[in-house]
Amino acid sequence: MTLQGAVRMNAAHLHKAGDGIAAVYVDLHSKRSELACTGSGDDEPPSVTLWANDDTLHLDETQPKDAPTTFEFPDYIGWRVFAADGPGRYTLAICLVAPEAPN
Repeated sequence: MTLQGAVRMNAAHLHKAGDGIAAVYVDLHSKRSELACTGSGDDEPPSVTLWANDDTLHLDETQPKDAPTTFEFPDYIGWRVFAADGPGRYTLAICLVAPEAPN
C-alpha cells in the first residue's frame, strides 16, 4: 500500500503470469469503490488509485471519505497497467504488461 485512503484493500493475488504479461486480482474490503487512475513509469512500479463515492461501503473511518487509496506492484518496475476491470463489488482485475523491447 502506497497511500491508505478511505477505500480499504485486503490483498492482491497473482492469477497468471507469462512472458511480458501478468494478470492480478485485487480483493477489496470496501464495496463499490471507483477506479480513479492508473500510473506507471520507466523506473517506477505500476500503480492503481481508488476512491470512494456515495455508494461505497466498508470504508476506513479514520480517513476522510475523499482520501484516495493508491497501491503499487513493486515486483513489476517499468511495467504498465494495460487494463483494469472494475472494481466490481469487491474485486478489481488488472492486466500488467512489460515494456516493449527497443527496436
